[in-house]
Amino acid sequence: MEAVGFVELLAAPAAKRRWSDEAKGQMVAETLVPRVTVNEVARRHGLKATYAPGRGGQHAERILQGFGGILQVDGYAGYNRLIAADRIGPGIQLAYCWAHARRKLIEITRTGPAPIAEEGVALMDDMWGED
Repeated sequence: MEAVGFVELLAAPAAKRRWSDEAKGQMVAETLVPRVTVNEVARRHGLKATYAPGRGGQHAERILQGFGGILQVDGYAGYNRLIAADRIGPGIQLAYCWAHARRKLIEITRTGPAPIAEEGVALMDDMWGED
């Protein structure tokens, strides 16, 4: 099986893509078919799968060379290289994942009273309609 580092571009100068959870799930399911490569599935959906031997910021910087726009990330510090003041290239704005932020807030509430973290979780729950 091919190893792939996934980077989802939410907005780019050339095109805009918005993938539903169902579409993403379908793409992942297609990669599980025997003898079907990730690259085949990516091409079918107009994407390019890119391999990186790790998650270091230098890999994201190389893969996204020339990209400018909004990039959804999971909060991993390696992506900070993409917004460094001395970085050469088009501007990138990082859009952090709310689900990752919510998980961190929940972790904080489990260690003792944390009114700010609890309020953050409550606001997200209200926004998403969860209980």
